Amino acid sequence: MSDLGLLLFGYNEEDAKAIKTTFTDVLGSEIHLIGTANTDRTVSEVLDSMDQEFSDADPKILMLLGFDDAGVQAVLKGFPIGVQRPIFCGLTEENMNWTIGYLAEHLLEEQRYWKEQAEMKKKKAAEDKMKQEMEKETVERKQKDSEDQS
Repeated sequence: MSDLGLLLFGYNEEDAKAIKTTFTDVLGSEIHLIGTANTDRTVSEVLDSMDQEFSDADPKILMLLGFDDAGVQAVLKGFPIGVQRPIFCGLTEENMNWTIGYLAEHLLEEQRYWKEQAEMKKKKAAEDKMKQEMEKETVERKQKDSEDQS
């Protein structure tokens, strides 16, 4: 895992340094830190500039650059305590031409979608459990009625 980087949006300088220090320690590799506060620039422009612009904003975004699967897992599991967790993403051929603002909107929409999916799955599981309990009660009632008639 050489030439690793993080593109941050929405973090102040103190949090950005904490993130870099944590991941440098966790991964045992130096990490390039790029930050922007400008939502009008494209991801590609920010990466080319290697900006070190940090300021608080929402949503918080952390884009992984050059990480393999093990590195991604280490980042997800080792995020520093006391720093607000971001929406994690990776660099793609498609999103490298998006503005930071559009990337943020896209990631928020994606986050809402997956949250809704999880809520629907939880609701369905609760409905299925209730249905099973009702079916079990019906079977038990029929068995009791059958025993009472004998």
